Amino acid sequence: MENKSITVQGVKTGLLAAAVSIVIMLLAYVLGISVVGWTFQGISTLFIIGVMIYGLVSFRKAQGYMDFAQGLGIVIIAGVISSLIGYFFTLLYYNVINPGIIDEIMTQSTAMMQKMGMVVNEEMEAQIRQNAEANMHFSFKNMAFGVVGSLFLWTILSLILSAIFKKKNPDDII
Repeated sequence: MENKSITVQGVKTGLLAAAVSIVIMLLAYVLGISVVGWTFQGISTLFIIGVMIYGLVSFRKAQGYMDFAQGLGIVIIAGVISSLIGYFFTLLYYNVINPGIIDEIMTQSTAMMQKMGMVVNEEMEAQIRQNAEANMHFSFKNMAFGVVGSLFLWTILSLILSAIFKKKNPDDII
């Protein structure tokens, strides 16, 4: 029974995190805010961490306790679900909602390289464009890489959040 409630909470939290990510991205698009770069990614990540904390706290409140492993499971499940939905929404965003984002990626990438003192030639620009275009289409390899990468990051985050928000079961003797 306990594992089922962890799974249910993880799925609910993952769906909520995906919805928040999508709303933030669409809001940025409507307001003309660039989604390319560290500033937007950092702010988005803080919102998602907030959703994960909400998921942990609501589980702990409903159960009366939450041990470390439960918190770990909730955040990992939520992170994987959110990442999968986010991957497919990103494909939709790049190909339907904002297909011009490739030019924004090109501009940001070349500006970053020039800021580091690199001279950007035509060959480098072609490589940047090729990489950006490759990420705009479904690829099992890209999806697997994204899920594995996010699983690694969510595992680290879940260790931290679970340690912070765990609460001992009052019925445990030891």
